Amino acid sequence: MIIGRARVPYDYLVIAAGARHSYFGHDEWAPFAPGLKQIEDATNIRSRLLFAFEQAENAQSPMVQREMLTFVIVGGGPTGVELAGAIAELGRHGLAREFRAIDPSMARVILMQSGPRILPTFPEGLSRRAAAALTALGVEVLTDSAVERIDDEGVIVSGRRVAAHSVFWAAGVMASPAANWLKAEADRSGRVKRRLVGPRSDRHLRDRRYGSVQRLERQAGAGARAGSQAAGPLRRLSHQGFSLDALSLAPRVARASTREDAVERQFL
Repeated sequence: MIIGRARVPYDYLVIAAGARHSYFGHDEWAPFAPGLKQIEDATNIRSRLLFAFEQAENAQSPMVQREMLTFVIVGGGPTGVELAGAIAELGRHGLAREFRAIDPSMARVILMQSGPRILPTFPEGLSRRAAAALTALGVEVLTDSAVERIDDEGVIVSGRRVAAHSVFWAAGVMASPAANWLKAEADRSGRVKRRLVGPRSDRHLRDRRYGSVQRLERQAGAGARAGSQAAGPLRRLSHQGFSLDALSLAPRVARASTREDAVERQFL
């Protein structure tokens, strides 16, 4: 492997390039709707949330307060479900006594899903239970609601404008560009197609001076379990010392959590 001017020999090369957010051809939405993939994303979302409540506290207009306290999550997969539940719990319990001019429990949390149900990769029964649990928390679950535009004033969904100060993206991912620099065959999502690797099967990489490569990457399309793991950093980041039971909502519904995991679903 060549790193700068140095050549590093190896027996096996593990490529774990991960994934990126996909805005389905609308990369101009990215500044207005950040996603959640790593620790830095989680801290950014936390800052946006707390700042929105602080701005609502100082706003003079009730209309501005409503916009500041409206949070839209685009995408009804595990990450979107868990994020919506966390924000709802934050307003109703975590910040209940932190402000004088506003009632944080009045925060409006909207989860938008383009398809007919949330958690579409799971059985319908689990989707219904997740929707019911979110509704009980006060989350507005909008299905069959395709987002058409995102800007600094909110979103346009199914021809209707929803004014919101905070929009978060949990709708899609795309593969890293690993397939390009490996010169390997990729699928429509940019993922390297599955290929057995070893002395007899990686000739296409040997010919390109990559040597024997063992690819242990899942990249995009990891489905619900990856989405649930992506929301993990937010669980461990907080301004207060409170517990958010909603943070275990999606993993619990998806049967992807254990009792020990639930202990970690508390803000520090």
